[in-house]
Amino acid sequence: KPADGKPLRLAVVQVMGRVFMDTLDCPFRAAEREVDKFIELGVPAILVDVHAEATSEKQALANFLDAYSKFPSPKILLNVASTLRDMGRLADAADTYQRYLTDPATGPERMNEVKELLVKLDEQLTILTVRVTPKGTDVSIDGGPFVTIGSTLLTRVRPGLHMVRGRPGDATTELTLNGFEGEQKDVTVEVKEPPKPAE
Repeated sequence: KPADGKPLRLAVVQVMGRVFMDTLDCPFRAAEREVDKFIELGVPAILVDVHAEATSEKQALANFLDAYSKFPSPKILLNVASTLRDMGRLADAADTYQRYLTDPATGPERMNEVKELLVKLDEQLTILTVRVTPKGTDVSIDGGPFVTIGSTLLTRVRPGLHMVRGRPGDATTELTLNGFEGEQKDVTVEVKEPPKPAE
C-alpha cells in the first residue's frame, strides 16, 4: 500500500519474445496495446513481465516501453519498425510502419519515405483483411494470442500456410490459408454459436 494507506491498483501484462522461440504476436505491439488499455482505465501502476530467450530482445522491449511511456511519439514507432526490419521480422515491421502512417501525430516529413518502404515490404508479404462474424469475435493467427476484432483486422504475414482461429464465447472455428508474396487476401471468420440443447 502507498503512504496514504489506500490500496494500489496494479496491472500485470505478460508478453512472449520471438527470438529463438515459436512465432507469436509481436511483443512490442502486444505490450503497447495492453498497456494502453490499462492507461485508459486509469491504472496507475503497470508491471510488464517478459518471457524471452534473447536478453537483447528483453532490453529492447524495456527501452521501448520506457521511451513510449515518457514520450508517446510516432517517431518511436518508426524506430521500432526499422529495428524489426533489420531483424528480418518483415511482417511486424510493415504493420508498425502502417501504424506510424495512420497515427494522427505523425508529421509529413517522412511520410513519402515510409510509404515507399511499406510498398517494398508488402511486395514480400501477404496482406490479410480478416472480417469476423459476429462482431467482437476473438481471433488468433498461427497460435498467437487471441485479439478481439470489432469487425475487420488488417495485418500482414509471411508467405506460406497460416492457421486462423476465431472464438466468441464457447464456440470456435478455424481455417487454413495459403498466402503468396504481394498477395492481398480477404479472410472471413464466421463463428456460429452451438445449438442450445433441447429442453
